[in-house]
Amino acid sequence: MSCKDFAPLPVGVFRPDDHAHASVQRWRRGRRVSYKEARNRLTAREAECTAHSLFQGSGARLMSTVLVLAGMSLAMLAAGERLDMNAADDTQNAPHRVDSRFMVTAARRCSMAATEARDILLTSDRTDVRRLASTAAAESRRLGAALASVERQKGWTLPPPGTSPYESSVSLSDHVYLQAQSDNNRALLDLFEQEAVFGRDGTVNRLVRRELPALRRELAAVERVAANPDGDGSR
Repeated sequence: MSCKDFAPLPVGVFRPDDHAHASVQRWRRGRRVSYKEARNRLTAREAECTAHSLFQGSGARLMSTVLVLAGMSLAMLAAGERLDMNAADDTQNAPHRVDSRFMVTAARRCSMAATEARDILLTSDRTDVRRLASTAAAESRRLGAALASVERQKGWTLPPPGTSPYESSVSLSDHVYLQAQSDNNRALLDLFEQEAVFGRDGTVNRLVRRELPALRRELAAVERVAANPDGDGSR
């Protein structure tokens, strides 16, 4: 007799009712056993099947619990991977400190050069100084716009550039302007050359290498004008 034959029987031991009596009599058919022996065997078999059923139920519940916990663990791992990916994306969208320092410093020096050129154009009588200042102002604005374009393209948010130490004054002398422009251009050229070597971002590096020849020409032009204190005429 299989365990499924006990499905309609009450859980526990047999009771002296008609249902139990019919089960014992049915089991005795074809077997040479007494009624008592048949009842005892059926009782033992029922207890065995009941225990097996309970064990199977516990095992199923245990397996279900394990599967649920495994699913939760996988979900947590997936969420952790998504967080790691988001963190990696954030890291990728943030400039390396070398590139960030370069971008901010270069933008500040471009702003300084444009401000000083604007001021000297209001006061200088020298044609060569005015020509130099006009070119410097245009180049500084162009380079500043190129830096800002890279910042937008990369999705970076950098501090705004500082101001020129001469911004509050429009009474620059030619000598002071030429000295300031020479110092600024030399510092800007050094900054670009360092970024070309140590920079981490490919887009910034391409901009740097593209602009280096123009920066060298601008510095040479400033030094030529500064080397001729008498100038080449007035306006």
